[in-house]
Order: sequence, then structure tokens, then C-alpha cells
Amino acid sequence: MKLTLGDHTYELATRPLVMGVVRGKACVLDATSMVSEGADLLELRSGDATQVLGLFEVPLVTRWHAEVAGSGTTRIVTHVGPGTVEEVRDHLVECARKFEKAGTPTDSIVVDPGLDRHKTAEQRTALLRRTEDLAALGYPLLMANDSPAEAGWAVSHGCRILRTHDVKAMRRVADVIAAILEAR
Repeated sequence: MKLTLGDHTYELATRPLVMGVVRGKACVLDATSMVSEGADLLELRSGDATQVLGLFEVPLVTRWHAEVAGSGTTRIVTHVGPGTVEEVRDHLVECARKFEKAGTPTDSIVVDPGLDRHKTAEQRTALLRRTEDLAALGYPLLMANDSPAEAGWAVSHGCRILRTHDVKAMRRVADVIAAILEAR
């Protein structure tokens, strides 16, 4: 499976990506730290975060900023709020197909079940348990997680992008799982 982020194309078969979340007034400092700790890409989460535009070689992803969004932008389809695994899966597929019909290339669509978006502990556990089913949808699967144990489980079962505030820890998780997957 491939993911295209602007001019960058990633082969995701064995190497998961780590996405650092940049927001707030210290965004340039945070982004610098995240890139040095191994972030493959950065997600801009606040208006202040646009200060990092053009400062780094890693791709930028956003949901809200017109300065970054536009043609060729990767689309992240996220499920927000509670829901069963089936409801989350159906929502992700429906939205991804709408993007495809609108002309977004399949390799520029990422699906995110929204583990960090108003889910109960039981819903998070159910989604993690079904990571392989979500990964089988045919789009790179993103999961937001700062727990190394949960991230390791998710990556070993098909998640290929970890969105995190703790880039250093998630980079270690991603590298260990990549070494295991590459050795198969």
C-alpha cells in the first residue's frame, strides 16, 4: 500500500509513519523537536501552526488551514463521536468513496477511526480489537495514540500512521514493529 503526501510517496507495507501534532504558540519549537525525534509528517492543528509552513522537509497535513489544503492534499477521513465498529467502518468507507468520486486519488486518502474523538474506553478497545478489519478497507489506516502498547498492537495489525504528541516514543514503536515486519 502506498500513500502520497504532496511530492512524497511512502510504501507502507512494513514501515509505519509517525505524525506529530503541532498546535499552539510554541508550534515552531514543537515542530522542530518532533522532526528531530523522527516525525515523518506534521499535522497542523491551530492557526498558530501555520508558522511552520516551509520550514521543514516533511509533509504537512491539515484539516482546517487553507494555506496548506488544496489540490493534491491528502484527505483524512475521521469518524468523530461514539459508534459501533460497523458504524465507524461504514462512515469511513462512505466518506472515502465520496473523495474518490470527487477526484482524490485513492493513495491520497487516509482513514482514521477517531480513537481520540469522543470514544468510550469500550469503543476504543473494540476498534483496536478490529484494527485488521479497518486496515482491510484499502486505505492507509491512521490511529491517534500516545500509548506504546496500544500503538504497537495497532501497527502490528495494519495501522500505518500513528498520530501523536509523543513522537519519540511512537518512533521507537514504529521502528521496532517495522523491523519485525521486514524480517517476515
